[in-house]
Amino acid sequence: MRSKNCVCILTVQPSEIWLSFLDKFVNYDVFIVCDSNKTKFTYSEFPNVKIIQIVNSEAANAGFTNSSSAISPLQTVNAWDKALYYFCKLNSSYENVWFFEDDVYFYNEFTIARLDEIYKDRDLLCNKITPKSDDMKSTWFWHWPLFTINLSEPHFRAMVCATRMSKRLLAHIANYAHQNKTIFYLETLFPTIALHYNLTYETPDEFKNVIYRHDWVAEDINTTHFYHPMKNLNSHVDNRLLDRFI
Repeated sequence: MRSKNCVCILTVQPSEIWLSFLDKFVNYDVFIVCDSNKTKFTYSEFPNVKIIQIVNSEAANAGFTNSSSAISPLQTVNAWDKALYYFCKLNSSYENVWFFEDDVYFYNEFTIARLDEIYKDRDLLCNKITPKSDDMKSTWFWHWPLFTINLSEPHFRAMVCATRMSKRLLAHIANYAHQNKTIFYLETLFPTIALHYNLTYETPDEFKNVIYRHDWVAEDINTTHFYHPMKNLNSHVDNRLLDRFI
């Protein structure tokens, strides 16, 4: 029986490396949400992968905009806004959705299946969560001055290049988008809404390598953890072929 959870990759446009990898999943429905609408992406050779393309204005009109504009002010709607719109409004059938930016590496679907078994009922899985109050004690205020959150403090942030969100959390995000006609910077959006509404969360060790910048080498890699960034997709292929994993 297929999982009640699904996997979503966020990218500008699909790569055959991701398509080939996802097409082999047997326990999860898999999606790729694209930034680009310059062409219609169709790949009949990868029938198990659902390609999602949404017109920017459709997502924005529903309030799914500005998830990244704090740091990319020229792009008010991107793949994150479209993915959240899709799973909040167009397809809310899954209990949990795994979201991965396309420069996140993980070994195979059993990497996430193992975590789904351990953390069945958590609303948010991600890397460590930092309170805004901790940032404000230092001279480095992060991106906090660049956007507005229409929720009472405390506010929180986390690296969310790899994250799992529940139907409950996505429903609260949908409600915020509806009420405010916008969302806010995604690295604060997910943990802040989760904690504001007393949802459950976990920051497993498997997410500790989801960080801003690092040059990962083969010796760093295992089959249980997520790794960000790994922008060279050929490295994804090479790491999945390591003899020590066979």
